[in-house]
Amino acid sequence: MGYSGKNVVVGIIDAGFDYSHPTFYDTTGTKLRIKRVWEQRNAGTPPAGFAYGNEITDTSAMLQKGNEIATFSHGTHVAGIAAGSGYGGAVSRKYRGMAYEADLVFVGIRPEKEEWKTSGMASIIDGMKYIYDYAASVGKPAVVNLSWGCSIGPNDGTSLFSQACNNLTGAGRLFVLAAGNNGEEKIHIKKGFSPADTLLNTFITFDASLGSNRTWVDIWGEKSQTFCIKLALYNGTVLGNSSQVICLDGSTRNLFLVGKKNDTCFITVSAIASDFNQKPHVLLDIYSKSGDVLNLSVIGHSGNVHLWEGYVESYIGYYGTFTSNGQAFATDGDANFTLGEMASTASALTVAAYASKVSFKNLSGGSPSYSSYTSVGSVVPFSSHGPTADLRRKPDIAAPGLTIASAVNSYDVTNAFGGPNYSRSVSKFVQPRNGRTYYYAESSGTSMASPAASGVLALMLQAHPYLGPNDVKNILNATAIKDANTTAKPDSTRWGAGKINAYGAVKGALV
Repeated sequence: MGYSGKNVVVGIIDAGFDYSHPTFYDTTGTKLRIKRVWEQRNAGTPPAGFAYGNEITDTSAMLQKGNEIATFSHGTHVAGIAAGSGYGGAVSRKYRGMAYEADLVFVGIRPEKEEWKTSGMASIIDGMKYIYDYAASVGKPAVVNLSWGCSIGPNDGTSLFSQACNNLTGAGRLFVLAAGNNGEEKIHIKKGFSPADTLLNTFITFDASLGSNRTWVDIWGEKSQTFCIKLALYNGTVLGNSSQVICLDGSTRNLFLVGKKNDTCFITVSAIASDFNQKPHVLLDIYSKSGDVLNLSVIGHSGNVHLWEGYVESYIGYYGTFTSNGQAFATDGDANFTLGEMASTASALTVAAYASKVSFKNLSGGSPSYSSYTSVGSVVPFSSHGPTADLRRKPDIAAPGLTIASAVNSYDVTNAFGGPNYSRSVSKFVQPRNGRTYYYAESSGTSMASPAASGVLALMLQAHPYLGPNDVKNILNATAIKDANTTAKPDSTRWGAGKINAYGAVKGALV
């Protein structure tokens, strides 16, 4: 019974879409399947009901525009996994996505920093509503994929984003997102305070690939509890300039700590006794020009606190770490509770990554391999760890997320011959219609696992258009693949229910 996603809308909220890529046509290469585009950060005519961005509803206008942004391929790759037709690949079906006859709606995003810092993510919620509203207007169910995320937020399903997402999803309106790629990064600390144990000390490092020492640190306590913080610079083991103790007085203040060469570390501290979820909360926005190391002290007498570090610039997340810095009084970070804020949403299907293969052959004839990193069938080490901060099981399921081949943006020259990512390219096709060269390339991440699951959910909606989030999770739980990898280390904080079983899931949807 050839399930292909027909009469289902697959919405992709991302960035770097190539509207003209052959994979977004049907399997004959004659009909473009993109029904709507909303470029949230581009000037133009906004969709009805919204006051920003540029909507494109005409196929000819999409092809004339070409892309939503020319220097990024993530959205094209993700969309191709979920619902690409594979047309134009060396062997078309080899690069076909899961729901290759689904209708497509693309929302191009670039959330503002304030959205990440406040965990409201209003632009993403707007994108979800836009996709669901379109699907309702044509009488079709929809699954929306988001392969973005960050650790900043309460990570317990209570954020403003999570609340809005729970209200938007329902029967025939599903939401899927990536678990995150912080499974090897020490971006988290949990501390339990007592009258005999009142102090946590740690040092904050920065992601060198960002090019500047910027980061956010988010600290959340428990309802009806409180804590205080203090910040200091260390020159090696020598304490330098430090702040006063800051308690939760509802204020936002700017600190300036001066280091050994009179260089300054700038810190904005927002300290709230009871935030939107009634939890005590401190957010640090840090920009350091000092060569000294920044120390953070958290002081409390009861209850638990969670600390997370992360930062988003444009399309990319950057992650420093918490470290003891070799000091006996300080604490190293860990990779627990690293799913990220949006991935903690109760109604969302949160997807971890496992390795369905560990090598591939590229266009240059090379065979890049990850065999020294992980083995076939194993959860990929980078896949973020659950559970949520309120101890719910997340991720929900695992899907293939290592060396996944899919379409890439033809306007993004990094995957073309001579580009820095050409070694990832596995197939190319010159489109007679416009003379452009289009590539398929490999990429890895839970960003790739999430659309694989989204495509499976589209097939489930084709079989049963009124499935809701809990229906889908129950089916996936009951049908998940349990093998030597999942049972040898039955860690639900990494696997969720196990590996997604596409055949079993669609059969389950028919019952």
